[in-house]
Amino acid sequence: MRGTLGADGHDPDVSGQGGSPGRVVEHRSERERGSERGRTMGCMITGPAPRDCPFAILGLQPAFELDRGELQQRWLELSATLHPDRAADPEQAAIRLAVVNRAKQILEDDEQRAAALLRRLGGPGADTDKSLPDGFLEEMLETRDRLESAKASNDPRAAEELTLWADEKRAGIMRRVRDLFLLEAQAPDRRAEVLHAVRRELNAWRYIERLREQLADVAGP
Repeated sequence: MRGTLGADGHDPDVSGQGGSPGRVVEHRSERERGSERGRTMGCMITGPAPRDCPFAILGLQPAFELDRGELQQRWLELSATLHPDRAADPEQAAIRLAVVNRAKQILEDDEQRAAALLRRLGGPGADTDKSLPDGFLEEMLETRDRLESAKASNDPRAAEELTLWADEKRAGIMRRVRDLFLLEAQAPDRRAEVLHAVRRELNAWRYIERLREQLADVAGP
């Protein structure tokens, strides 16, 4: 069985070097096949969920591609249950409702949802793994020079071009993250490698989001 294909028709690159990561082995051991029974919505889930896990708070299966309707429905159900006017302890209910609302906000945001899923899968955090895809930092340094030029010249057209570039970069990162999470479920022998690849993409994603925030300031209202 092959790993899930990426948007370009090839296996997602987990090397961080732009090369082909190779194929998932076609025949798996009995232990590997048995471990598939512990997977949830395409991801290998191990151990109890942290108390602040947004998926667990809302009672949803951990996955990058969530059913937005199911998310909304679950939030409505919990919000109704925890409404202070219906609770025996309104103060505690308000605290719990704030936690539920925060969980919903995280899962509605693509980047934050990916980070929450990576954490749930036991992947590295941004504080311990600051790696980036090869060539990305150099590309960002060049882009920041263009941003500073756009600021200095107060050129909204240049800012618009950079915004389009950033949007394309973000879309590409999102596709790769999606494919990597799918590959994580299908290639247990490469799990650690894949989760580190997800972290690299998320680190790059954070750079892109900061850039988009700065571009919004240049573009103005």
